Amino acid sequence: MILNAAAAGAPSDAPGKGWKKFADIPKPVIGITTVVLNHKIHALGGSESDAHQVYDPASNSWTLKASLPHSEGVGWGMAAVFRGKIYLFGGGYGNEWCGDEKAWVYDPAADRWASIAPMPIRRMQGAAVAAGNAIYIIGGHQGTQKTSREEEIKTTYKYDPLKNSYTRLADMPESGIFIVSTYYKGNIYVVPGVERTVKNPIDAGQGYIWADGLLKYNPAKDVWTKLNIRRPQRAAWMVTQQSSNVAIGSKLYLAGGGAPPDRRRTDLVFYYDMDQEKFVEVGRLPRVRCCAGGGVVNGKLYIVGGFHDTTGELCPETWAYPFPQ
Repeated sequence: MILNAAAAGAPSDAPGKGWKKFADIPKPVIGITTVVLNHKIHALGGSESDAHQVYDPASNSWTLKASLPHSEGVGWGMAAVFRGKIYLFGGGYGNEWCGDEKAWVYDPAADRWASIAPMPIRRMQGAAVAAGNAIYIIGGHQGTQKTSREEEIKTTYKYDPLKNSYTRLADMPESGIFIVSTYYKGNIYVVPGVERTVKNPIDAGQGYIWADGLLKYNPAKDVWTKLNIRRPQRAAWMVTQQSSNVAIGSKLYLAGGGAPPDRRRTDLVFYYDMDQEKFVEVGRLPRVRCCAGGGVVNGKLYIVGGFHDTTGELCPETWAYPFPQ
């Protein structure tokens, strides 16, 4: 069933300069995981949500697909596209911030999810990046499991979709949570919002050790490198976190989120240029936004889900901006 198609097909201007507003997402949610498959954005789950919502920019409409297989929903999972299918790893389930080790694959032709081998360790809010013949699972934390402590994860695993198996690789030089990532010219780039936590950060922003710079991983050599390149603004819960398709050419886009020292939400948009090895500020969102997802389709960066301000108001709006390559 197609939902929220625009009456005339033409988007209206959003408040932010250059941004356009498109059809609302049917089920607004925070903590979604997004991938782009066949020029459509798949918004997977969210906090206590099992919804699988697909946005088609060509028709400016949303469609509901087969729900995620976890009965308590999946928030802040890690997903990647490999050979025309979506692979979803871990995430947090329920209202206790519990990480999971389960993993699934989605076949769009059959509109069906199936279980695959579970990860060797439960994790959420990391990243899954497809590169070559494998998917690399990076960073995140294990969730609280009803305790007051999040255990950060430095381990890197390679998942082989053909063998349905995992191989442990070199550890990250530092942990990373709330990650924006991509694969480009033989390297995986990882921009974390948080390096680690001092205590449970859900109710205390000072519990975060805010990350700066970024990490680069060479899969062929199994080598991590920390690049100490200052960002325009350090931020966690970035809008494009948990999003596997937010690069345009050499530019990896980061937007919004919560900034130190008090987790105040931000509308800043910037990118990391993977060729020139520098961060560049490019503008502002129409409104501060956090815990959303994103995807690039035909040169436009789309933003879906999340919430506004510090009030927790969910965002139904879909925004897009045609950033140049």
